[in-house]
Amino acid sequence: LLNAGSHWKLIETDSSSRIVRSRTSLGGELMHAVQAHTLLSASLPQQPLTAPDLHALEAGARAARAEGLLRALFGVRLLDQAGELSAPSRLSWLAGACIAEDMRGLEQSGWLPRSTPIAVAGPGAVPEAWSHLLAVAGANARPLSAASIEESFIAGLLAIVAARR
Repeated sequence: LLNAGSHWKLIETDSSSRIVRSRTSLGGELMHAVQAHTLLSASLPQQPLTAPDLHALEAGARAARAEGLLRALFGVRLLDQAGELSAPSRLSWLAGACIAEDMRGLEQSGWLPRSTPIAVAGPGAVPEAWSHLLAVAGANARPLSAASIEESFIAGLLAIVAARR
């Protein structure tokens, strides 16, 4: 499970659904900080990512891989000044750059399983963005709907209550 909230956490479970290991980053916090508290905030919408522009998402990811995260982030400003992308598309670029940087770390540390299914949860369209870029990288990923996340949360709570009886 990849939980792409304020902290991006990849959680690996075993065949008995026990947590084997997890890895956390500040990806969501970084996106929010850049969006709200940097020079780039003037080039970005203040709303969360609601529908990723897949072209801009992939372009931001490619820029981060080719030029590094910090240069890719500055690309948001350059795109704004050139009038090349809308503000929501620039947010997709930012998301792509941040996700690509986190994926780079996951790949280098052996945490990105190609054959193991990855369910992606989180707010707004961030799970869709993550799932898309994971799929482009060859991973088996799918975003979870808000309804399935809520159902799973309730089922988990009921299992905890039942186990304590």
